[in-house]
Amino acid sequence: MISLGTFARALVTQGAGNHQLEAAPLSNSLQVVALSCSDVVSAEARIRSQLGPAAEAVLGPHRETVIVPLANALLKARNRDGAGAVQAAGNAVEAHIDAMAARMNVPLGNATGIISKLGKFGGPNRKLPNKLIQVGDYLGAVRNAADHGTDADINNAAWIIRDVTATEYTFVACSFIAATVGIERTHPAEI
Repeated sequence: MISLGTFARALVTQGAGNHQLEAAPLSNSLQVVALSCSDVVSAEARIRSQLGPAAEAVLGPHRETVIVPLANALLKARNRDGAGAVQAAGNAVEAHIDAMAARMNVPLGNATGIISKLGKFGGPNRKLPNKLIQVGDYLGAVRNAADHGTDADINNAAWIIRDVTATEYTFVACSFIAATVGIERTHPAEI
């Protein structure tokens, strides 16, 4: 058991045959990945990997408005600019929604922002499953918190975007985009 505990890093050797439970927090694997992206090229490669081949193929014409902002978001998250990361990734998500609406013949009308634009994909002529629209609503809500200044719900203070939230947001944005492309291409639904 001691060998298994030390191998799993749950136990730390204290010497003289004594062991203690590891007290250090577990590392966040997404933050480890983000920290490994130290330049635009490696960040873009990581984003392309997260998106997968189908999304990468669809997004080719939208590299400057979707892929590059996602790579910039990953770099901003790495550099502890939470609000900047969320804004960049949120802009990429909104640009993807705009392009997807054009491809799927979804009129956006006067909708602005992620949440209201995704609302146009629902209704009687549903183009996206409700679960994906809800993931998009999360992306819109966090983007609004990062980008819209003070909030009356929290005593007119501004939201602070945690470092880990910025990293996770970027990866959730990639998952959302990949999943919506999959639905658009009639692949099995995944999230």
